[in-house]
Amino acid sequence: MTSDVLLTISSAASAELIEKKSRFIGQALPVDNEQAAQRQLAVIREQHKTARHHVYAWVIGANQELMRSSDDGEPAGTGGKPVLETIKKSGLCNIMIVVTRYFGGILLGAGGLTRAYAKTAQLALEQTVIIKKIPAQKYAVICSYPYLSKTEAALNQPGIAITDKVYGEQIAIIAAISDQIIERVTARLTDLSYGSTRIDKLGEQAFIEEPYC
Repeated sequence: MTSDVLLTISSAASAELIEKKSRFIGQALPVDNEQAAQRQLAVIREQHKTARHHVYAWVIGANQELMRSSDDGEPAGTGGKPVLETIKKSGLCNIMIVVTRYFGGILLGAGGLTRAYAKTAQLALEQTVIIKKIPAQKYAVICSYPYLSKTEAALNQPGIAITDKVYGEQIAIIAAISDQIIERVTARLTDLSYGSTRIDKLGEQAFIEEPYC
């Protein structure tokens, strides 16, 4: 796997932990940028208005370039840091975890808080589905009708995601194609159509999602 491949989660997941009557709700969410993370945080704050703390951390970028965390009123280092460390150890990126705490009336102490926040974050991660997002570019594959079935068969492979088809005098198959295989795919399409198929780069960055095994 290259450093450009994003290892992230496919959708939101959550888990709960009860520790000495305090209720910890961990939510793991996919986010592509800090603006998206802030929006998700605002939604969670609205959903849990009466909760005392919304500890959070996020990691964004293929190589975990951007990291943020907050204790949100908990003693320094007992909330945001353990949540952030949990994400970092997972190797995931473009993800945020928010751990909401409803205070149960019993003080946990610094060590207890640190363990509870880390455990809740880990429990939320364990509920997620991990995927790879492979860098790609959008292309229009222009082919004539007699070569449609062969063209579709050639495009039906890992590293390619067909997003649309436009029918006219010829057919334009809009597809995201991984940077790693575009030269091989272009050669294959050219060969099977005896040079009649055209591949036009649309200049739009895309990502192809694949399961992570």
